[in-house]
Amino acid sequence: MQIMRNKISTSSPNRRSGSCTFAFRLTPCFLAAQVLVASSAFAQDGLSDLGGLQSPGYSGAFGASSDGGVVVGIAQAGVNVRAFRWTSTGGMVNLGALAGADSSVALGVNLDGTVVVGESDPGGVKRAFRWTSNGGMVSLGTLPGGNFSTASGVNASGSIVVGQARDAAGVDHAFRWDTTGGMVSLGFLPGGTYSTAAGVNADGSVVVGTSDIATLDRAFRWTSGGGMVNLGVLAGGGYSSAAGVNADGSVVVGYSGNGTAFDRAFRWTSGSGMVDLGTVPGGTSSQARAVNASGGVVVGDSGDPAAIVRAFRWTQATGLITVEQWLRDNGVAVPVDVTNQAYGVSADGNVVVGNLDNGHAFVARVTPKGSGIMDVVNYQGSLAGTGNVTSLALHGAEMVIHGAHGSPMRGRVAAGQSAFWANGDVGDNGHDRFGGDLSSAEIGLSHSWGNGLQGNIALGHQRETQGLELGGETRMRGTYLMPELIWQATDSLYATFSGYYQRGSASVRRGYWNAGVTDYSRGDAGTEVIGLRARLDWLDAWKLGEANLTPYTSLTATSAKVDGYTETGGGFPA
Repeated sequence: MQIMRNKISTSSPNRRSGSCTFAFRLTPCFLAAQVLVASSAFAQDGLSDLGGLQSPGYSGAFGASSDGGVVVGIAQAGVNVRAFRWTSTGGMVNLGALAGADSSVALGVNLDGTVVVGESDPGGVKRAFRWTSNGGMVSLGTLPGGNFSTASGVNASGSIVVGQARDAAGVDHAFRWDTTGGMVSLGFLPGGTYSTAAGVNADGSVVVGTSDIATLDRAFRWTSGGGMVNLGVLAGGGYSSAAGVNADGSVVVGYSGNGTAFDRAFRWTSGSGMVDLGTVPGGTSSQARAVNASGGVVVGDSGDPAAIVRAFRWTQATGLITVEQWLRDNGVAVPVDVTNQAYGVSADGNVVVGNLDNGHAFVARVTPKGSGIMDVVNYQGSLAGTGNVTSLALHGAEMVIHGAHGSPMRGRVAAGQSAFWANGDVGDNGHDRFGGDLSSAEIGLSHSWGNGLQGNIALGHQRETQGLELGGETRMRGTYLMPELIWQATDSLYATFSGYYQRGSASVRRGYWNAGVTDYSRGDAGTEVIGLRARLDWLDAWKLGEANLTPYTSLTATSAKVDGYTETGGGFPA
């Protein structure tokens, strides 16, 4: 009986495994058995969402890149919260915090997703930050003498950041920051006492946000030539606030009080002024949070604040409808409504991000690549499960090396003689509730040259399967070559040196929840496995009656590589 323990992580596409094995062999009873004990991380799947940095834990999405491929926001990390940057291939990545800070929040991202802005809290005081992959998270400071700042928007290139900062007198100002001039106050509306910036257009020439007149909030639009301009309020309203601006700065969105106790989403242009976008059917209020590049798609939330609020998507053609209804209208089966708020939209308007009722971030989209709505936490779990490809590759190699080739002393031939053989092995590879199996079949040739030297060569084929969440599965096929050299060092000591090389392919069917129903995406990747073993047998070291004991020690190293691949099918192929 041989027992191997092999801990395997599923986080990396390149895997290395090492094992040092001590065992014994009984003769003449030719019984061989092998037990493989593996530890693999398979995350739970539910509605395929953006997930979080921990489970359980909440998350929220506040911005998306131009193509919707990068999402940023906030996620629980222990007792604190951290800014995250999410991609479909890399999952959710913690962006850390400023030095001396406990928490951080990402509130905006640039056109291609390479620059993230938000706030962190060194010493318990908020500071605006700008993050890049090369420079990490950098504080943007405050206005002279101030002790507070937060960044809420960034332009297309990532060179201009806007937000809110406090001056030496404790007054909040909308600011515009760039790499040459630093942080500059944009001032207030006439008679105002404070301001805050919420968004900036593509080239950084237009900034929108909120200032005040006679203690009531007013949406503003700022340009370098015209300064800060009051956008007014909806008919009968007393206040307004701007949340987003399109690429050329011609369309502004936000919300305004309409003379009742509730708010209404608005869309402003210089030609039409501020237009009420209405509410979802049965709703009493709405707030617009973001607008796409052309200004034709607006997203936000609407409903009854005392009961249910849903994420919405507005166009001139559809009016204001829930994100779920938008998906249904485009052929996606969405059995129940699950969204709560929408905070970001892609440049073309076909990707919407926000929060779900369950506290997770979501991505919803209608694209040629796939359509639907996913819960990021559970989507990440389904991606983590695909890491078992390398686990399977290693298990298959070790089954051959330590199973079919687990007793080299039984394959010895007399000096000057040759032998031909056929061999096979089978194994179980179940993990918790997921079934799996491994099998191999081979043919081989042995020859002894005398002087204690024997060579073996085997050619074989392997098949492996492993179940994944929600009916997903990984299948592997490969052909291997295994050369061996056996050297008789003394009358009873034999050294065996083995090599293993396999080329094959893996087929992965990944299951995840898409809009509350099971969906599948598939991909194929090439695999390569290399293994080396050095083994020393003490042949018939002891005798117990008619049984001979042959102890041995074996050192094995295996390395598995899986090629990158792109999935097809399903709503969210990765």
